[in-house]
Amino acid sequence: MTGTHLDTTSLLGHPGLMQGRPSTRLTTITLHPVRRDEHQAVLDLVDADRLPGQPQAAPADLREALAGRSPIDGALWAGLTDLRHDVAVDSLGNVLGVIATGWRARDSTAVLTWMHARENSAVLSALLDAALARFSTTKAEAFGMATALDLGLEALPVSHRRHTADVLVAAGFASADLWNYMLLPPDALTELLDAPASKLSPALTSRIEKRRLGWRIAVHEGKHLVGEIEIDGPAQGISRIAWLEVDPGHRGAGLGRFLLRAGLGRARRAGAEQAVLYVDDDEPGTARDRTAATALYRKYGFRSIDRLHTFTRS
Repeated sequence: MTGTHLDTTSLLGHPGLMQGRPSTRLTTITLHPVRRDEHQAVLDLVDADRLPGQPQAAPADLREALAGRSPIDGALWAGLTDLRHDVAVDSLGNVLGVIATGWRARDSTAVLTWMHARENSAVLSALLDAALARFSTTKAEAFGMATALDLGLEALPVSHRRHTADVLVAAGFASADLWNYMLLPPDALTELLDAPASKLSPALTSRIEKRRLGWRIAVHEGKHLVGEIEIDGPAQGISRIAWLEVDPGHRGAGLGRFLLRAGLGRARRAGAEQAVLYVDDDEPGTARDRTAATALYRKYGFRSIDRLHTFTRS
């Protein structure tokens, strides 16, 4: 076990700590591998950081995460070894935080996959310092892959997790702003799907395919693919739009709206009440410019919830 000393005042206001105890009992926390009897406490930490539009993590999700598996980014998880999941507990046995790390041998990088501590900076710092100290390199990445505990969230929501971001930067990590996290709430979903349907041009045909996580709907002009959407089946009433693209030559003709309605309609019939998507808008002015896509999403009721950042340290 590894003991880490923290500033007592940073812990006294923590909601998980018992009140009325002598402050001297709160000066040290201890890190150890997650035990089975601590699983619910870990789930509570995860839930405390849950974003709007994210399902509540269940015990089965935590078991998958602890096993190093995820339905999304599975190949990235397969590239990690030496996985470890540690909790920080105080002298009273309260679980204050949790961190998950692994080793990526192909480029000799320590990888922080997930971390939660109710945004307590002192606990976050202790978790990060202790977890990364076990690696023989300063090269590290953080929050660069989805986990089984979320709905394809491949980065850190920096507004909702401001203290986590600050702790990473203080430890020498640089952040990269990659994604716009957007949510379509239930009322906007209903409005979009209950509006009059748009029709495809007679020259276009659509086809739906079942996928591992949901469905793909593709629109062709002859043999040429001109638009497609991939959407996951709902988890606790929430579907994730994994991909939507319209050929530049077919934009402005209602094809984006058709695809949104087709994908979301399929998801709603399966139980979806809202939807999320992550717009990779980090390269404006290039072939990957997402300005038009973001405008489409906003037009039909999606709203921005947070910016998603990844972190690296050399």
